[in-house]
Amino acid sequence: MFLIAITIFFASVTASGQEFRTINAVPTPGKTPSGASLLEEVRPIAKNQATESIGKVMSSWNSGEIQQFLGNDFYDKNGLTDAIGSKVPRDAAIRILSVQGVQTLQQFQKKKDGGGNEIISEVSVTADTQIEYNDPTKGFVKFSGLNEYIIRITEETVR
Repeated sequence: MFLIAITIFFASVTASGQEFRTINAVPTPGKTPSGASLLEEVRPIAKNQATESIGKVMSSWNSGEIQQFLGNDFYDKNGLTDAIGSKVPRDAAIRILSVQGVQTLQQFQKKKDGGGNEIISEVSVTADTQIEYNDPTKGFVKFSGLNEYIIRITEETVR
């Protein structure tokens, strides 16, 4: 039985909603979660699981509850949520048009208190997204962009 928890720790969504920007990140290994060890053999996360996870994150952005999905190592998460609250139109929503690529970057294993293990996967998800809202002067407005999101998926295994 798997229980899935999702934590996003980096996203390329712009707070202003005016445009998406391309990220050309230099690949570097992420931090090892506290008490976890790196798995040498990576078990790829299925595309449908990553698609479902990024869908939950985008739904939380639409409902104003994105903060719960931002990891502790997300740079200036209060600044992001403040910008979304003050600069993004209230009726703006992100839609995922397609998920074009899913790659498991790293996996860690961690023993849970009370028994069992957690498998923590850092996953790159490339998604074609669109921000939509109604502007009082321009009418219906949409901004599309191809973005990479790095998410952390935690699977709890019960044995």
